Amino acid sequence: MPSRVPSYKPPAFGPPVDRHRAYNRDGRDPALLKLYSRVQWRKFRAMIKRERVLCERCRAEGRYVEGAEVHHKVDPRERPDLAFDPGNVELLCKACHSRETASQRG
Repeated sequence: MPSRVPSYKPPAFGPPVDRHRAYNRDGRDPALLKLYSRVQWRKFRAMIKRERVLCERCRAEGRYVEGAEVHHKVDPRERPDLAFDPGNVELLCKACHSRETASQRG
């Protein structure tokens, strides 16, 4: 008799790093990739997360969920001048950001 129950391991699809690299290389818009890889964006994103902390949409509904994603209200491909404008971004939790991104893609 085994001393412990064997654990289930799902089949591997490759290391996550490889999947992310492939997505960035083939699936993302090069203009957005260029914007989001800049040091200026990382500092701006950190500032927004420090200042706002909670998901803005969840907080409006009375829930207190930590924000994780900085979301542009106006797409930076359409208006690059608003990419680093604090009034053009909102801090969202993963669920709200996924819902918003899915609704934009159709």
